[in-house]
Amino acid sequence: MNPTPGPALSPMRLLALTALALSVWGLTQLLTPNPERLEALVLDDAAGAVTSLETWPKDGARATTFGPSDPACHTALQRGLGDKLTIRAAAKVDLTLGCTRDAHGFGLSLESTDTSGKVTSASAPLKTPTTNSLLPPLFGILFALIFRRVLLALGSAVVLGALMAADWSVIGGLEKLTDYFVGTIWDSWNLYILGFTVLLVGLVHVCIRSGGMQGIVNALSRFARGRRSAQATAGVMGCAIFFDDYANTVVVGSTVQPLTDRHGVSREKLAYIVDSTAAPIAGVAIVSTWIGFEIDAFQQQLQHIAPVASSGYEFFFAILPYRFYCLLALALVFIIALTGRDFGPMRAAEQRARNGVLSPRAAAGAHSSVMKPGAPPRWYNGVLPIVAVIVGTLITAVFFGLSALDAKDAAAIATLTESGGNVAAFVPWDAGLGFFGRVRDAFIAASDDTIAILFWASASGAALALVLAWGQRILTVREGLAAFGAGARAVAPILAILILAIALRKVTDDLGTPKVLAALMGDVALWVLPVAVFFLAAFIAFSTGTSWGTMSILIPIVIPLVATLSDGGATGQLVLILTAASVLDGAIFGDHCSLISDTTIMSSLSSGCDHVDHVRTQLPYALLAMLAAAGFGYFLLSAVPDFPVWLTYIIGVGWLVLWVRLVGRRPTLAA
Repeated sequence: MNPTPGPALSPMRLLALTALALSVWGLTQLLTPNPERLEALVLDDAAGAVTSLETWPKDGARATTFGPSDPACHTALQRGLGDKLTIRAAAKVDLTLGCTRDAHGFGLSLESTDTSGKVTSASAPLKTPTTNSLLPPLFGILFALIFRRVLLALGSAVVLGALMAADWSVIGGLEKLTDYFVGTIWDSWNLYILGFTVLLVGLVHVCIRSGGMQGIVNALSRFARGRRSAQATAGVMGCAIFFDDYANTVVVGSTVQPLTDRHGVSREKLAYIVDSTAAPIAGVAIVSTWIGFEIDAFQQQLQHIAPVASSGYEFFFAILPYRFYCLLALALVFIIALTGRDFGPMRAAEQRARNGVLSPRAAAGAHSSVMKPGAPPRWYNGVLPIVAVIVGTLITAVFFGLSALDAKDAAAIATLTESGGNVAAFVPWDAGLGFFGRVRDAFIAASDDTIAILFWASASGAALALVLAWGQRILTVREGLAAFGAGARAVAPILAILILAIALRKVTDDLGTPKVLAALMGDVALWVLPVAVFFLAAFIAFSTGTSWGTMSILIPIVIPLVATLSDGGATGQLVLILTAASVLDGAIFGDHCSLISDTTIMSSLSSGCDHVDHVRTQLPYALLAMLAAAGFGYFLLSAVPDFPVWLTYIIGVGWLVLWVRLVGRRPTLAA
């Protein structure tokens, strides 16, 4: 997808842009974060800031003392350091830690004295963020949505954030910019994302050129014979690839696009189906790259979730029936597909597509190549490379996970042996587990290596696509490599958006934007918490473009809060479950609405849709699913704890169907 330049920035538009900036600034000044909660969130970083100083002794200290310290910071340091501070008689230094409060936050100091009496000191600030930290992400998102200049909008937001992080120093801002962009590009996780995207798009281009994609379209046409069945087919494929949202967006969009194009489905509609099945299905699947992250986050709150579950894994299953947004968003995809009705900007897009214009803007996307004249449309030349990616991901994840779990057992046995413990009583990780249990736990253990696994799986799929094309003499070596190169060139503009979006997330982390947003939650009644947390999680994810980051910020805040406020009875346990589910679902909803979300960007790419058009047309659908989830799910069950959960879904789905029937319209052919 090539980002389409928006209208020229005329003097009137520049004036409007200035008004937008002032409006965003005014909005941020109206917000009042809870100061105690904001301070606590800042102090959570105290231990990390101290241990990252160059003078921190990696091999421990003989003794440690605290110099002049603010009591709250002193307590946070002691709590946060925990096992990071090793006291050893044989160590070579004594430490003195200091933590003082000033007008901007806290000042940390570390002084080490070695055996010769030499003193080395270092310091680090802990700034308390302000509501001004919301300016870069909100300005960038609104700028892009209103003026349709995505690269300029995100680039401007990153520059603004860099200057703010450097206290408006031009030199410091340039250093920050260098760190944001170089750090983004050379970060191993981001490199894997970029490489994975290029490889999968290159794979698709080779399959198109060799006739494999046309073969898939011909095969699927037996089931998808019209616009509605084509959309339903895309939805089914989105649910079938449940194990990872990244793989889902690229594989489903790239595979189904020729089919939906044939039946006159707009690119915006395909991008919506892809985006609205990717994260929701991965978020609730019991075997996915998401479950490991979610379980680990819950496991760290074990003392607070104890009344409900004895482990993070058990708690994941306890909240599963209450994942209202994910499940209702999936239901809405099929309601829209099967009724053939649309509303809002999507209705206009479908009306346009019905009359032959699939996308109003230059959106080459993953399908800018064309089938080579005379190439045989063999479906397996398109299916086998994609299957190689999916199967390769699953097998590699299990292999990595098994290796990690076995290594963890070996380390535990070694520790027992050294300490003289009872090795014979050690219980291995897979004791009592069947085949599925081993696969499940291995997949969870591999979550840290997810993106690397996807990269190598997509590399194997791309290699297989080339081998099939060359082996059957459909493409020459040069033609195959040229097709792959065409994919890499086509994806370059969207990679620029992805890099800028990730850089903007670094900006928000530096400025403390997530902390400010998390501190906006005031003191509310217990039964209101699930809905309040849902909207707070949505706001954070919308502003930062990351659902996982939102979950990481909120779960350690809201779960202890609910556990403290609840009485431990049945109602308190239900609110705890609802609040935990609302964090996960609110994060996914906000991510769906965010222009800087990586999965939203990749959905636009794989579907060949203009990115702003995708966000603009998807937003009303996401809002409709959100209203059903918040109103008939979190709010209703919090207010009426005895209300049956299954009935909330019947009411929610009924509301969605009624809305689509009354408000939605089917596209018609122009006279």
